Amino acid sequence: QIQDLLVSGSVDLNTALVLVSAIYFKGIWRTAFKEEHTQEFLFSVTKQESRPVQMMCQNSTFKVAVVAAEKMKILELPYTSGQLSMLVLLPDDVSGLEQLEKKISFEKLTEWTSPNVMQRKKVKVYFPRMKIQEKYNLTSVLMALGMTDLFSPSANLSGISSGKTLKVSEAIHEAYMEVNEEGTEMAGSAGVMEDIQHSSELEEFRADHPFLFFVKHNPTNSILFFGKYCSP
Repeated sequence: QIQDLLVSGSVDLNTALVLVSAIYFKGIWRTAFKEEHTQEFLFSVTKQESRPVQMMCQNSTFKVAVVAAEKMKILELPYTSGQLSMLVLLPDDVSGLEQLEKKISFEKLTEWTSPNVMQRKKVKVYFPRMKIQEKYNLTSVLMALGMTDLFSPSANLSGISSGKTLKVSEAIHEAYMEVNEEGTEMAGSAGVMEDIQHSSELEEFRADHPFLFFVKHNPTNSILFFGKYCSP
């Protein structure tokens, strides 16, 4: 899925070393969404603008939380292995993503998604199909974090080369993530869509405006992916 990571002309005779990182993720849900229940919905990009999106739907049992102080809901969607989960942080307000991003930290995420906050409930889930692909030149980012020697003549890369003048010319990262209906079990029964539309007993999680998401390795509580979905 990841091709042409290095664009034409990015490597020339003056290039000494390029640090390349690529990651692709397509997980299989523990509980699948049924393709026949995916419908076109409007996704609110802003309060003034909406765009069509293919919205997956299912009625099942998931861990959810309402964090009233931060004006958001959280949903955990487990993958088939049980070791990975996607956590979705959905602001209550269409324009609430910026404020949420300012408050994000690993400690806050751990607090918001702790077992005493997340509760298992029957939920009507509306979640968009997604294909997200981004490429970043991390050279300036890493230098801003203090890794300046790596890109300068004073770099010490003796562990990988005997060349005394070797340094990194560029650091490039590309990520690709796909989210669709696939899973190991089918959610609900033939009447799922009817239940989703008319049941008053279920909580609703409708990801129809910008949200944050991250994929977590549950045994180690490590974050493997972190991103945001702002527009179809």
